[in-house]
Amino acid sequence: MCQSECCMAFAEKAERRYPDLFKDPEDEAAGGDNIEAEIAKEAAAAAEDAALFQCVTTNIKGLVFIEFKAEMDPLLVCKDLIQEVQKLGRTKTKYATRATPVLGTSYARLADIVAATKPIVDKFLGAGVPATKYSVLFKRRSNNEVDRMEVIKAVADLADKKHTVDLTTPDVCILIDILTNICLIGVAEDYFALKKYNIQELAGFTAKTSTTMLAGGRVKPAGEEAAEKGEKGEKE
Repeated sequence: MCQSECCMAFAEKAERRYPDLFKDPEDEAAGGDNIEAEIAKEAAAAAEDAALFQCVTTNIKGLVFIEFKAEMDPLLVCKDLIQEVQKLGRTKTKYATRATPVLGTSYARLADIVAATKPIVDKFLGAGVPATKYSVLFKRRSNNEVDRMEVIKAVADLADKKHTVDLTTPDVCILIDILTNICLIGVAEDYFALKKYNIQELAGFTAKTSTTMLAGGRVKPAGEEAAEKGEKGEKE
C-alpha cells in the first residue's frame, strides 16, 4: 500500500519536471471514441510509470526504496514534493512520513563510503561552488561496525575548505544512512527548514505510522557494477 502511494506521489512531481518522459507518442493519433484503444492506452501508461519507478526490497520495517529512472534527479523530485506539502499544508500520502533523496550507494566500509561520497561532495561542496554552510548527518540501522565520527570526519574532509560546517542552519546536508551492510548517500537542501523532509510534520499533524521513502538510484554497492561488467544478461 505504502509503496504504491510513494510511486504515485513521485510520479506526479516527476511528470511536471520531466514531461517528455511521460509523453505518449500516440496521443495525437489515438481517437477519443475508441474505447478499446483508450483502455490499451491506459494500460500502456501504467506500464510506462512502472518502468520509470521501481520498488527495491530493503527488508527493513518502515523503509521503502523507490528507484528512479536515470534521467530523473531524486533531489529535485523529492524537494518538489516536500515544498508542495509545506505550501499547501496537507499531504496526499497516508502512510509515508519522510522522503529522502539518495544520490549514491556503497558497501558499509569507510573506504567505500568515502569513494562513493567524493563525487557527490565535489558537486555540492567543491572548489567551484560558492561558499556554502553544510553538515554531515549519520544514521545507521542493524550495523554496529561502522564508526559514526570516523565517517563524519572523513566525509567532511572531502569538502573544499571555503565551505563551513553549520549544525543548526546548513544550506546543504550530506546524509549518510547505513542499512546493514549497505550505505546510502543522500543530499538534502534546506533540510532543517523543511523539517528534515518530514511530510507529516509539514502537513501539520503527528503521524500514526512511520515509513520513510528513499528516492534514488539502484541500491547497488560501488564496485559491483565493475565486477559485473561484461557479463551477459546482467539484471538491471
